[in-house]
Amino acid sequence: SSIITVLAVFLLISIFKKAKPTFNLQYWKFGLKYSLPIVPHGISQVLLAQFDRIMIRNMVSDAATGIYSLASNVKIIFTIITSSISEVWNTWVFGELNRKNQSTIRQRAKQLTALFCILTIGLMAISPELIFILGGSEYDSAKYVVIPMVIDGFILFIYELVSSGEYYMKKTTYIMYGTIAAAILNVILNYIFILKYGFIAAAY
Repeated sequence: SSIITVLAVFLLISIFKKAKPTFNLQYWKFGLKYSLPIVPHGISQVLLAQFDRIMIRNMVSDAATGIYSLASNVKIIFTIITSSISEVWNTWVFGELNRKNQSTIRQRAKQLTALFCILTIGLMAISPELIFILGGSEYDSAKYVVIPMVIDGFILFIYELVSSGEYYMKKTTYIMYGTIAAAILNVILNYIFILKYGFIAAAY
């Protein structure tokens, strides 16, 4: 491994000598303005994904956290599908926006929304059975958690359809504000309603 490291260093030095990086203030301004808001956006997404479990563990019990985590595994099935579609969608939308084909984007967005609405309803319908298969009767209460989680997955997919336009228009600060607000609101509502209704409230 040390030999590979030395070779990598020599390679980097040779590349640097052939083409030294140049500083362009205009590029730096654009890059920072576009990318910096994505940092708190990413941190807020992590908080949205993890803070429910942390609060349930501290406010209810480890057992409740396990039930909640099992329900989130069903949501992952949906998220994998939506994430894959979103990657393709974002690339396609950028091309269509360059060609000023907004009407085509709206048409495809409606079609995808209808398709994933059907998938959402279908997954909610079989979610109690999935919970039983994954966890057995001990995790039966997870079926009350999985329904709002699947709906959340659908809403996140709708968000992906819309946010691609904000990335294209270089309005990433709006994405940041929305995610930060959602993360803060999530913590506040969790604190209020987990105490009142238990861990199931966190999903809602």
